[in-house]
Amino acid sequence: MANLLNQNPIIITGTQTSYKAAVAATLGSLFTLRVEKWYWRTPANVGDICLVIDPANGVERLRLRCEVAGQSILVDWTANPKIMSDFAIVQFDSGELEIHTR
Repeated sequence: MANLLNQNPIIITGTQTSYKAAVAATLGSLFTLRVEKWYWRTPANVGDICLVIDPANGVERLRLRCEVAGQSILVDWTANPKIMSDFAIVQFDSGELEIHTR
């Protein structure tokens, strides 16, 4: 399955160098995301990593590590959504990542 970027939740199944660049043709280039939740569904192996950075400066935004094979991981920022102008998934070892925005 390919990354599904023009929907909510955004679905990631592989690395993504720049969300903003990938959707600029359909969503426009001047926007920000208010990220509420990251839901890493069924990472396959202990030690698998999901690493999210800001592509403009390389700052790490989120690092998830699978501790139990097949156990999903939820990061819930609903009470205080994080504003992001862009993000890149630079390491994504397995599973599927849902990014819930508002």
